[in-house]
This record gives sequence, structure tokens and C-alpha cells, in this order.
Amino acid sequence: MLYLVTDDQLDARRRLGISESDPDVARVVRGAGSISVVGLAGAHAVDVLYRSGPGRFGKFDAIIVDTPPVKKGGCLPGVLLIAPTDGDDASANLIRMLRATPANTDVVLVRIDAVPRKDWERDATTIHDASNHAGGSYLPGPLPRTDEVREALNRGQSVWTLPRRGPTREFIQGVESLAGAAWARVRPGTTLPLLAASAASVVHIPGWDDGA
Repeated sequence: MLYLVTDDQLDARRRLGISESDPDVARVVRGAGSISVVGLAGAHAVDVLYRSGPGRFGKFDAIIVDTPPVKKGGCLPGVLLIAPTDGDDASANLIRMLRATPANTDVVLVRIDAVPRKDWERDATTIHDASNHAGGSYLPGPLPRTDEVREALNRGQSVWTLPRRGPTREFIQGVESLAGAAWARVRPGTTLPLLAASAASVVHIPGWDDGA
């Protein structure tokens, strides 16, 4: 997989455990596969995506583009756009971005932070209606913020290594759903292979573990 970072701050490299001293094209092994991380912006990124192709970096099954939350981030045609929001201001910015999103781009809205599902369902419908973008859906369950996930990302540690319990379990399940949506784009008609957890799952007891 090619992970194309278009944010000048390159925060995503650090979250993947890549240090400033590592090469500009860094490779991270994850299970049986690998991720090549490249930082490119503007026309250079578009050239790799739509013109020359990624051949100079290797052969890949899929490309993930990590773009900052700006209007141009939604302008890439023919992609699966995973669009996160964490509140009213972010949603307003998201609406403006989606108004410029091409019709052949599929959009999946994702709510970051724990909110009631009914509230998120209403907000997601409002975003889609206000943006006038027809090709869209949303992840039904919000992705809760958890200290475990935040600390893991700050360390460059995969969330797959975390014990699946409480809100962290909900977060990882949501990420698996997004992985399924991405898989359907690159492997139509097939089922996402079972993603084995790097950490053992534990029994989750609602009400008792939810604050863990």
C-alpha cells in the first residue's frame, strides 16, 4: 500500500512510527504487507495519482491520500473520500468542501467523539443534504476518543496492538468497517479478509467496561 501524505507538517509519518531521520520514502511493515509512506503536495501528488502513476515508488494494491481538512481535499475525482468531523464547526467546513467534490467520488462521513447514534444520524443527513452531494453514506457508529488510542498514535504504535475493550473496542470496530468500505472499492465482489488483532480480545461487559 502507498500512503501519500499531502500535509506539509507530515504528522501522519510520526503517527506511523517514522522519525524525521528516516528516508523521504519510508517503508513500514504491517503483518504480511507493507506501507510505503511518501510526502508530496499539490501538483506532485496529483501527478502520482492521475498522470505518471506511482510506479517510481513500487507496485501497490491501493493508495491512501492523507489530506488536511481544506476545500481542495474533497476535489479528487473517482475516489473513496473518508470525511471525519468532530463538531459543528468541522461539519460546516465539511459541507463547503463537499460542495466542490466531484459526483463520481463516494463519500463516507465519520463522526469523531462519542455522541448518541440518533444525533449523528440526524447530523449526517443534514451534511449530505446541505452539500448537495448525491454519492454518500456515513459510518453509523461514532468513533469515540480514548486515551489508549491517542497515546498509541502519539507513540507511533498501531491501534491494532491495543486490547479490545470499552470505547477502544468500538473505535477499532469502526476502523474495520472503514477498511471494509475501502476493500469493496479495490476488490469488488469479494469479502474483506478477517483482520486478526495483534492484541487478544477480552470480554466486554457493557456498563462496567465502557469507562475503562
